[in-house]
Formats: sequence, structure tokens, C-alpha cells
Amino acid sequence: MAKRLTDTQKWEKIWFRKLSPFHKCLWIYICDRCDHAGFWEVDFETAAYFIGTSFDITAAKEAFEKQFLEVSNGTRWLIKD
Repeated sequence: MAKRLTDTQKWEKIWFRKLSPFHKCLWIYICDRCDHAGFWEVDFETAAYFIGTSFDITAAKEAFEKQFLEVSNGTRWLIKD
């Protein structure tokens, strides 16, 4: 089981504070599921399953637009922050 340290300062960041509760949960999920280099294999179906609700992928991408880079033709995200 991989262990992760979490950025406790995320709660102070304006971009994070402005997220809806759902998007905050999704962002924490993405950060928890990324690998040690900060890459997340994009899988919104599994994210929706674990979070417990379906969601608009386009709205999620817009909410996090400055926090990731799409790589490998959009199949992976590099988490920047």
C-alpha cells in the first residue's frame, strides 16, 4: 500500500477554496490515486464509483484547468500542484 503525505496548505489556496465540495473530493481522490511522480491514469468511471456519484467530466476539467497537464493523448494527467 502506497503512503502519501498530503499538502495541508491546500485549504489555504484560493483555487481550492473556491471548488465545490464535490470537486474538492474529486481533487483529493486524484491526488491520492496518482503515482509517486504525480501522474494520474485518467479513469473518471472509477472516480465516480469511489466518490459515489456521477459527474460532468468537462466541468471537472474546467475546475482543475491550471492544476494539471494532459499527457499521453489525455489518458494521463500530470499533477502540477
